[in-house]
Amino acid sequence: MSAVPSLVWAHPDARLWVAIGSTHEGESHAGIVERIGDAYLAFDGIGGRLGSFSRRTDAEDAVRSAWQRGPVRAPRRLIGTRDRLLSAS
Repeated sequence: MSAVPSLVWAHPDARLWVAIGSTHEGESHAGIVERIGDAYLAFDGIGGRLGSFSRRTDAEDAVRSAWQRGPVRAPRRLIGTRDRLLSAS
């Protein structure tokens, strides 16, 4: 029986919430919500900005939706790798 995908939120700082995603493959960083002034900024698991929200629950929903969709681009450290590989061959 496989585990149902779920998110757990950690609250390591007064203005920071960190989402940990859990699936049958294990746990992974799913994203963060950071309070800046009156806004809650949401970021996906690879650092992409998802938006600014007036309510924390809306920002958390954006992180949850992005995590459920999965990554839509390569992590920043891999951008440009394809071009370097093609030019090396």
